[in-house]
Amino acid sequence: MMQKVVAVDLDGCILRYVPGWFSIRRYGSLIPGAKSVLKELRQKGWWVVIYTVRGDRQEIKSALEVVGVYQEVHYDAINRRKGVLKGSYNGKMGASAYIDDRAIAFRGRWTGVLEELEKL
Repeated sequence: MMQKVVAVDLDGCILRYVPGWFSIRRYGSLIPGAKSVLKELRQKGWWVVIYTVRGDRQEIKSALEVVGVYQEVHYDAINRRKGVLKGSYNGKMGASAYIDDRAIAFRGRWTGVLEELEKL
């Protein structure tokens, strides 16, 4: 059985956006429910990867410590892929599922995708 991997976006899913969030050292507060769902995913055997456009893993870890995610959830990685295939592209996180506040779900049909984008 393959390990289930969920990639969870940091900003907008775990932490709230704050003005200047794109600045490396600005992190928002914890979004209610994030810790409990991440904990439950881990308890159910999911490999939890926290992903973000931010590059400094130590700063991300520190921000997660401030809100208690680091201590209580024990996620598996930050911006790292599990079981990377030799020669594969390193940019996209390989996962069974992605949780991202800016995503539009694609369910095998393009019907409705443009309409979803136009709502933004």
